[in-house]
Amino acid sequence: MIKTTLAYIVCDGHVLFLERNKREKDIHKGKFVVPGGKFLPGETPLECMIREVKEETGLEVEESALMGEIHFPEFNAGEDFYCYIYRVHQFSGILKENEEGFLHWIARENIQSLPQWEGDRIFLPWVLDGVRPFFAAFPYIEGKLKEYTVRW
Repeated sequence: MIKTTLAYIVCDGHVLFLERNKREKDIHKGKFVVPGGKFLPGETPLECMIREVKEETGLEVEESALMGEIHFPEFNAGEDFYCYIYRVHQFSGILKENEEGFLHWIARENIQSLPQWEGDRIFLPWVLDGVRPFFAAFPYIEGKLKEYTVRW
């Protein structure tokens, strides 16, 4: 199982997205995703999220909340992914370019029109509006979302 994090960085009704388009062999190519990535050995979920945000955006996380956890069974080449989902409320720094794509602040009302993974559209409100943690499973088969489950 591969452990990962995602960080929904929120500011003035906007969310920071990464338009993944710089790497040819990228499972997320052409999609808008939020910063995040795989754990390094010995990292906690919070440490991973903070590091990934810094690497992918240049921003320093100052305040965040763990909003939920999602299991993506056999997501990529038969590998199970387990993802910790964070909402970042406070940050500092200046955005910087990265090697994966271009960063965009997207107004909340425009997010649903972006090219994204189907599941991201479902759990986005849980992250942005939620006050309690969620635990979900989002199985994809050949890039298509099947029925998902969620517990509160």
